[in-house]
Formats: sequence, C-alpha cells, structure tokens
Amino acid sequence: MSSHKKILVTGASGLLGRLVVSELEQAGQTAIRAGRKPPANAAGMASWLKLDLKTGDGLEDCVSGIATIIHCASSTGPFDPEVDVSGTKALLAAARSAGVSHMIHVSIVGIDRVPYQYYKIKLQAEEVVRASGIPFTILRATQFHEFAEFLLARLTRLPLVFLPGGIKIQPVETRAVAKRLVEIAGAEPTNGIREIGGPDVWELRALVKTWLGAHQKRRLLLPMPGLVLGRLARPLRSGGLTTSVQSELSLNWEEHLSGSAAG
Repeated sequence: MSSHKKILVTGASGLLGRLVVSELEQAGQTAIRAGRKPPANAAGMASWLKLDLKTGDGLEDCVSGIATIIHCASSTGPFDPEVDVSGTKALLAAARSAGVSHMIHVSIVGIDRVPYQYYKIKLQAEEVVRASGIPFTILRATQFHEFAEFLLARLTRLPLVFLPGGIKIQPVETRAVAKRLVEIAGAEPTNGIREIGGPDVWELRALVKTWLGAHQKRRLLLPMPGLVLGRLARPLRSGGLTTSVQSELSLNWEEHLSGSAAG
C-alpha cells in the first residue's frame, strides 16, 4: 500500500475487524477503530471511537478526516435491519458529507442465491452501498473457519447428528479475508462485487467428520430428509455458498483444525 491515509474500520472489536486493524497497522496505515463496544484495551486508545449504527451515535466524529471505510460491522444475533440497512445508509450519508472516497463493504458469498433471512438483509445493505454515490467495493466472503466451527459445535451437541446430504461449504481463513480487504483499501474502488473463498469446497458430512476427528469426539451421523430445509435445500446443494475465487492466502480447513484443536 503506497499512500498513507486514515482508514475507518467499523466493527473493529469483532473477529474480522480486529484482524483488519492488525493488517492495516502492519502495512503502515492509520487504522481508526470504531464500534458499539470498545475492546478491552481501549482505555486511552486514541484510535478508538464509539459508533452505534442503530442510534447514529458517533457517526460524524467517526468519518471526519477519513479517506476510506472498511465496513465490517453487522448485527448477527439477533438479525437487525436497523443496523445493517438503516445504519449503513446513515453511515454512508455521513461519509458522503465528509468526503470519504472509498467505501469497502463486507458481505457474504451466496446472499443473492440462498433465501435466508440474514442474507436478505445483507443484500439490502449492498443495494444501499451501490445507491450511495460514494465509490465502493463490495467483498463477499464464504464462511469463516471460526463460524463453521461454531455451527458444527452446536450441530454435534447430541450423540445422534442428523445431516442433510449434499450441502457444500467452502470455509475461509478470516485473516485471509482481512488481508484481501487491506489490499482493496490500497487500490481504486471497483464499484462492483469481488469474492473470496477458501481453498477447498467440502460436503457437510465430510466437514463434520473432520471436525469430530480433530476434537476426538464420536457421534452417529444420520441422514436428514431434504424437506426439512425447504427452499434452502436446492441452493445449498448446488453450491450457493461457494465461489470459484479460492484464496491462496487462506489456510485450508484441515490446517485450521490442527491449530484450533491444539489450542
């Protein structure tokens, strides 16, 4: 990254946001952290600003003097369009007034193919970014390794695990996504969508088996009728959550598991 500029990172205390800040600082950039909840070490941190996308608290202060925004903030539990859609719209309005020249928006691969509630909200957020008038780049990522582990831990809590067949998943290392976002911040806006995914596409049953093996757990895996998934079944089986853009920077799933299980 050649030129030095102030870059605002929303959701900076989250998993991805923390890694984006780390990668920006390693690249010699000034990362301004913003979020609803400060990190544990925020006391006296000059680069931390409060930002509540739901209420609008802190918007003007956060965008003042900012050249680029990397927008990692999102409401995942519970899903809240007031944060992802209305909040993003308010952030963009403040950014436009402040003269921000590049909005980098983090999204998810497959939100236009898989009819899931959160994905519908994320798609609306993308539309808000495109309509803002600010030069932008949208980066859609596949499922982070940590999110896949969280889901698998919940899925395998009981001795019997019912799995729908044929579902394809492409886990990606979160740091690889952070590195890609920093690369995008150092380039011109594309006014379009880019994608990033992990090195391998897995069928859900195989993904579960590798996770169980890494964590030395035994479960009986049984088939689940496809009707249980309803409208989600077809796009999930046809690769709706996968992309042909496979990151060479990303650890693969098994490499991630070896480090995760050891830790």
